[in-house]
Order: sequence, then structure tokens, then C-alpha cells
Amino acid sequence: MSTLIAHAAAGAAVYFSQNRLRAQHGQWALPLCVLLAIAPDLDYLAIWLFGVKQEVRVTHTFLFCLCLGAFSCIATRRLRQGCAVSRPFPSACMIAAPLTHLLLDFLVGAHALPLLWPLPVGEVIAPVALLPTVIHTYRFTHPAMWRHFLLECAIVFPVLLASVAGMRSQGRTGWPMRPSAAK
Repeated sequence: MSTLIAHAAAGAAVYFSQNRLRAQHGQWALPLCVLLAIAPDLDYLAIWLFGVKQEVRVTHTFLFCLCLGAFSCIATRRLRQGCAVSRPFPSACMIAAPLTHLLLDFLVGAHALPLLWPLPVGEVIAPVALLPTVIHTYRFTHPAMWRHFLLECAIVFPVLLASVAGMRSQGRTGWPMRPSAAK
């Protein structure tokens, strides 16, 4: 499992790969991408608060993440119908944000993920862990927690920054990077 900070950073990277902070939809779209990237871990609330034990973590499946992204696309279109926003927020960002969660958790390689559920394929685990595994204690006074957090940030943040810079430099953004020269 990856940290909450890494998941939030991945959601922000999805937003910034396609948009600027000052875009017309920046006030709501950036927090939405971050929330969508964190959302698959919301099942932890049921585990921690209510002691729910589930056999399959459905929130960590492609089906759940794609449905969550599609629901977000539909909901934002309906909410935006009465707004004066001239350009819609790219649907690809709302689909990609929750999928980043699965990618980060897969790259940790510590736990098998039911990525293809409900297909009877079983759970999938990475053959090699590319990210450090989170420790099972979240005590802020525990030095291992801070070590893990810093290691993960040192690995994930440069990769996210490079991918955003690469997307933006190739002009693969949903919006123009510079004001148009047309008069």
C-alpha cells in the first residue's frame, strides 16, 4: 500500500498534466482529481471504524475505478449544465485519477490486488516491488514511518514531475499552453 500523500500527488499530477492551476475549472477540478486518486482507500474507513472484514477489496479493482471515473464525468457534466464554464474538464483526467491509485499500490508489490475482479482470474501481485512498502503502524513517533514516507516521496515525486513536464512539453494537454496568436 502506498501512502496517502503519494496517492494525492498522483491525482494532482493527472490534473497538471492536462491543465493549469488558473484554468476556469481549477477551483474544483484539482481537488476532484486528488479525491478520485485517494478514493479506492475509502474502504479503510469501513475496516477501521466498523471492523468490516471483506474477502475482496472491491475498491481496488479496475471495474470500481472505471465506474468511479465514469460517475464523476456524468456528475460534473450535469452540475456544469447551468454554469458559464466554456470548456469542460477532460473526462480522461477523471478516469485516470483513480487508476493511478491501482498503479501505485501495484508497484509496492506487498499485497495482491483483485484488479480483474469479478473475473475468476484471482489476485495480481507485482513480481518486483519498485516502491517501499508501508509499515503496518501509523504512529507519527515511529522513525520507520518517516523513513518510508521520505523514501516514497523521493521516488514518486520526481517521476510524477517528469511525467507532467513530459506531457506538457509535448503539447498533449487538453488546453493550449500559451495564448493563441490568432487575432
